[in-house]
Amino acid sequence: MSPPVIPVVTYENPITVAAVLRLNALAVIPSPVRSFGLLTSIAVALTQCQALRTRDRYIERLEKKQASVRVIQQATQLVMERRGVSEEHAYQLLRSKAMLKREQIEVVASEIVKAHETLTL
Repeated sequence: MSPPVIPVVTYENPITVAAVLRLNALAVIPSPVRSFGLLTSIAVALTQCQALRTRDRYIERLEKKQASVRVIQQATQLVMERRGVSEEHAYQLLRSKAMLKREQIEVVASEIVKAHETLTL
């Protein structure tokens, strides 16, 4: 993410407002610049930027987790079909295999899905 942008604006009009919005400004400082409100604008912009970065990292972690859950579900489904067992039992088999190999269940599930894709070509 880019650093926070705080434009200094001489006057307001639709073109200026559109430009500020295109910049994704987190605050605006009116011109001529006065000391009143300057520190507040900078503090708000930095706080908002930090909050946006935190949110983006959180979203990224959730997306990765969701992707790994999908892979685990696919692998569980494949084990269910192949072995004719319940979903719970298939998941326990995946989990046991992961523990035996000392790997994360996502890695084992991914290997199963890749092997299935390779064999069904």
